[in-house]
Amino acid sequence: MSKVIQWIALVAAFVSGYWNHLDAVYQVLLVVIVFDMITGGLRAFTQKKLTSDIAYIGALKKGGELVLVGLAFYVQRLIPGVDAPLAPALAGFYVYVEVLSILENAAALGVPIPQFLRDALAKLNPEKAGVRLARRAEDKV
Repeated sequence: MSKVIQWIALVAAFVSGYWNHLDAVYQVLLVVIVFDMITGGLRAFTQKKLTSDIAYIGALKKGGELVLVGLAFYVQRLIPGVDAPLAPALAGFYVYVEVLSILENAAALGVPIPQFLRDALAKLNPEKAGVRLARRAEDKV
């Protein structure tokens, strides 16, 4: 357990040291990742499905998102002629995915969700709308 606390402290120190230098989209991404992990943990706990394996896989996926955003940032900065905002666009996409997940978790916890958001979530349901393919792949893991 002390190793986990050491890693959390290391990540927190790194993020806090660079927080003011991050663009807003990256700050928002980090915040929604944390909130998604919290709401996902609460959802799993209340549904009695909380396991370390599932939490570990979820944390790895979040880490994968951050690695891809970091790679896009690196490519954007170092390859001449790449003027498109690759990293902010990818980070924005992951913010969108994380916010949807937070809303789904909140709804599953019984938190009141405004009807227009419930309608939007219903339209984005993979079984009904055929979208959010990434969620389908996650469900199979």
